[in-house]
Amino acid sequence: MVTRLRGLLAPAVALLFLATLLAVAPAASARVADPAQDHPVLPDSCIDEGQLVPQHAAVCHLVPFRKGRPTVVLWGDSHAWMFIPALVQAGRKRNVNLDAFVLGACPPLKVAEPAPGEHFGSKCERSNYNTLKYVLDLQRRGQQVRALLAANWVGYRQIYRESEGGTKQTDYDPYAVEMSVLFHRGTPAIFRTLGAKGVDVDVVGQTLTVPRPAASCPAGEEPYVCPMPRDRAIPEEKATREWLEARMARLAYPGYIEVNDAVCGTWWCDGYRDGIYTFYDSLHLSATRSRTLADYFRLTVRDW
Repeated sequence: MVTRLRGLLAPAVALLFLATLLAVAPAASARVADPAQDHPVLPDSCIDEGQLVPQHAAVCHLVPFRKGRPTVVLWGDSHAWMFIPALVQAGRKRNVNLDAFVLGACPPLKVAEPAPGEHFGSKCERSNYNTLKYVLDLQRRGQQVRALLAANWVGYRQIYRESEGGTKQTDYDPYAVEMSVLFHRGTPAIFRTLGAKGVDVDVVGQTLTVPRPAASCPAGEEPYVCPMPRDRAIPEEKATREWLEARMARLAYPGYIEVNDAVCGTWWCDGYRDGIYTFYDSLHLSATRSRTLADYFRLTVRDW
């Protein structure tokens, strides 16, 4: 019955969708952030000149670090990086340290320490080793610590599946395939380890991205501002959440953060809403949009 109803309404829906495309374009006089510059801005000590995302496997203090107070450690790839504005906004006037270990295309992983005389296979492996050590060192010193994990979960899972575990030739960048293989074995392991150590962990679910390929958007494609089907903006949404929740069952004190409903309804997601661009680029939220999501992180940065 639902299918038949959709067929009857198709012409009306098409007209409504066209009207939405025309209405969604931001007015020239609207005071909105320049989308080309609307990205997280980190302390100079965290990034190299000309870079946006940290390139080193080291901690970034997002606010001045004070010994003894509770610490939130943001951990993940650029899908963690894009939530820095939300986290900092949520942490205002809170008695917490906000730290980050973030590298592009580097999901949270459990990695083994290299044997004497050997080295980590990648910067991502070193970063993850350093992050886990940092979290556990804080915990051992009696400092309350909460890890906040975020990543493009579905991306790694898709690449691993389509490359058949890295054994099949694909159009994906070889580094992305390598990270998907590390993700497949190392990400479940980090959940198990954090659970065994009793670390307090919050996890950000898969966040929407611009569909690939996206429908033509006359109102603007850089960034993309048109409505997009939810099932394409968040592919495999149900399966990814179930996969994460199964991993989180290993955690002692898990918290799940779902932000998509801020810009998505049941069927559609908005590329532009309430005078704010949703995206900075096709894979990342704008910093302005990220800051509006601070309420989703209030419990993460709550005073202990």
